[in-house]
Amino acid sequence: MEIWIPYGSSEVGVAVKPENLSVIVKPKAQQPVQDIKMEIDSVLDNTICNLKLEKKTGKESNLAVIIDSSLGNPFFDNIKSLVLELCRRLEIHNLIISWRNKEGCKNLHQILQTSGISDITILANDSLNSTFLSGNSEENKNQKDLPFVDADLRVFIGRGGVDPIWSYKGSTSMSLGLSDKETRDELFRTALTSYLNGTTFDITRLKESINKLASSIGPCLAFDFLINEEGATVKILAYLFDDSLIKSANAIDEIYKVTTDAASDILVVSAGGSPYDNTLVNSLDAIMLNKDLVKKGGTVILVAECIDGYGNEEFLDITTKHGEIKSIKPLLKKEPRIGKFKAYLLKKLLDDFRLCLVSVMPDYYAKSIFKFRTFRTVDDALQSALRVIGKQATITVVPYGAFTQGTIKEMH
Repeated sequence: MEIWIPYGSSEVGVAVKPENLSVIVKPKAQQPVQDIKMEIDSVLDNTICNLKLEKKTGKESNLAVIIDSSLGNPFFDNIKSLVLELCRRLEIHNLIISWRNKEGCKNLHQILQTSGISDITILANDSLNSTFLSGNSEENKNQKDLPFVDADLRVFIGRGGVDPIWSYKGSTSMSLGLSDKETRDELFRTALTSYLNGTTFDITRLKESINKLASSIGPCLAFDFLINEEGATVKILAYLFDDSLIKSANAIDEIYKVTTDAASDILVVSAGGSPYDNTLVNSLDAIMLNKDLVKKGGTVILVAECIDGYGNEEFLDITTKHGEIKSIKPLLKKEPRIGKFKAYLLKKLLDDFRLCLVSVMPDYYAKSIFKFRTFRTVDDALQSALRVIGKQATITVVPYGAFTQGTIKEMH
C-alpha cells in the first residue's frame, strides 16, 4: 500500500506491504471549527465572566497582547477576530501588540485602526526573544515604564501542542520568555535533565513558575489554538492563568498523544511538512516525540525537506567539534541552550538507532557532519532498512511527527 507523507510544501509516497505495517500514528480525528467567530464568542463568554479588572477612574484601560511566533499568517483571521472581540468586550482603547510577524502586524494594525482603538503600539518581537520582566522584584521596580508592566490585562495567544522538552507548548509557556534569564535557564536545565534521565518534566514545576510570574504582573489570560493535520483549527482554549496549564495539557493529550501496542523495527517519521521540516534542528523534534515507537537498535527514517539547512549554528558547531556524548554533557549543564541539546540528542539517537534522512540537505552536512545515512526517496531508505533488519520487519509510520506524541501501552 502507498502511504503519503508530508514533505516541505508537498507530499512523498512510501510503499509498505500490509503484512509489515504495524500502525499509522496520527493525531486523533477532530472536526474543524465551522464558525471561528462563534467559537471565540463562546470561549470569551466562559472566560471573561471570571476576570475581575479594576476600573481606573478617569483613565482608559489598556491591553497587552503577546502572540507566539508559531502562529503565522494562516492564523491571521483567528487572531484578528479574537483581539477585536476582546477590545470590544473590555472597552479597550489602548492596545500593545507583540508578534514577530511583520506582515501580520502591519495588516492587524490597519484593521484595528478602523475599529475605534485610539492608541495602538506594535512591538517587533515576541515573548520568546524578550526580557520584559525579571523574576527579581527589585529589578521589576526599575522596569515599571515598560508597556507590559503597566497594562491592565495581558493576553497570551499561542498554538497548543506537545513539546519534547516541556511536554506541552502554548500560550502559558510563552510567559517564561518574559522572565529573567536566570529563571529561564534554571527551568530549562531542569527540563533537560528530566529528558536526559528518561523521565517526564514535572508540569507542576512549570505551572508554579508561570503562576508566580503572572501573579507578580497582574491579570493574565491564555488562549491556545489547537489544529488538525491539515492546519485547520479544531478547538480554541481560553483560561485564566492560574489554571490554564493543567487544563490545556488535558485537552492537548486528548488530541495529540497516541498510544500503540508495541514498538516496531522501523519508524518512518515526517515532521509534518513545512514549516515543521524547514530545518534539521526543528525536524529532530519529530523523532524526539516518537522515538518510543521504535525498538532500540532499530531504524528511524526521518522525512524532512530541510530547505533551510541545519538551522542552528551552535548545533553545527557542537556537533562538529565534539564527537562523543560525554564531551557535550558538561557543556549542556554549564549553559543549557537548545543548539547544544539538539547536538547531544543527535549523538544519543545515533547510538540508539540506525538514522536515515530523506531531505534536500547536501551530503556534506547530512552525511559527513551529522552522520545520517542519506537517501533520495523514502522507498530507497525503507528498502535499505529491510535488507538490514529482514523482510519480516514491522513498520510504524508517523506522518505528522512534530505535533504527534506516540507512546507504547503499559503492560500490567
